[in-house]
Amino acid sequence: MTKSIGVDIGYGYTKIVTEDNGTGLRKPILFRSIIGTYEKGIQVEGLKSPTKEIVSVASQRFLVGCSAVKHSTRILNSREKGWIGSVAYKALWGYALRLADCNSENLLIVSGLPINFYKTDKEKLSSLIKEIAKEYCLNLTVRVIPQPLGSFFSLFFDWSGKVVREDMAHEKVGVLDIGYYTSDLITIHELEVVEKQTDSYETGISTALETISRDIEAAYGMRPSLDHTAQALEKGSIKVFGSEKDIKPIVQKRLTELAQEITARAKTVWKNAADIDRVLLTGGGAEALKPYLNLFQHSFLIPEPQFSNAIGYYNLARRLDGGKA
Repeated sequence: MTKSIGVDIGYGYTKIVTEDNGTGLRKPILFRSIIGTYEKGIQVEGLKSPTKEIVSVASQRFLVGCSAVKHSTRILNSREKGWIGSVAYKALWGYALRLADCNSENLLIVSGLPINFYKTDKEKLSSLIKEIAKEYCLNLTVRVIPQPLGSFFSLFFDWSGKVVREDMAHEKVGVLDIGYYTSDLITIHELEVVEKQTDSYETGISTALETISRDIEAAYGMRPSLDHTAQALEKGSIKVFGSEKDIKPIVQKRLTELAQEITARAKTVWKNAADIDRVLLTGGGAEALKPYLNLFQHSFLIPEPQFSNAIGYYNLARRLDGGKA
């Protein structure tokens, strides 16, 4: 039996979709895409022992996700063009595959890359995945696709890999994937990518988080990290000197500005999108910006937007495993 896994390594979060080995049901997994130096920590009777998410790369130990945020003295920076070759990126993949419990005789992994990295880094990523995953299986198949296509496949295929939206095979579909640091735009016409109607740019939800963080500092004298700011954005308030402060007006202003910027970029590619049958909004950033986006009358936020690329990768993996594509 083949185990299928969809993995979306984002700058903000890593999303994994696979089947639970115990139940066979779909299993979504999420963790922050943060890698930091390993710190042993101090254990004191009467206090909780630190919870550590640990991964090893080349015999070197690192902390992952929330553990890295809380305990690491140095966070490794993966935001660079060569991040696929970085230790931090390898650590994210190592931890993702471990969480996916991917020990299987046959393993099929599908992942994706932002559009501006796809052509140059596709083979590099495929080789990296094979290097890390080979210890888990006897037979390994890896596929790497443009990242926002995952969201298309999340609707086009079901969990078994069966086509459930035959109408989309004959349509022109636009996908706007708003992520943490980047946004990708892709157009699919009759199941072909329309390259002249693709775009990728370094504008994501972090753009708003950075300005919100500066605004909080100007108003209240404390500059929170982007992670702290993201949590405050969801709550609509932030605790400063032990007191909750309302930040809803700040959030509304900055998210409106970001939505206007992203809308303008999309309209340079799609114009008024009158020749497109539907526009899919996806990504964790799209979920946060939905109330502020005034894009097109036929654009809509797809289900589970933060997980939708990983869901689509998994659906495609199941399709490939069935030998139907």
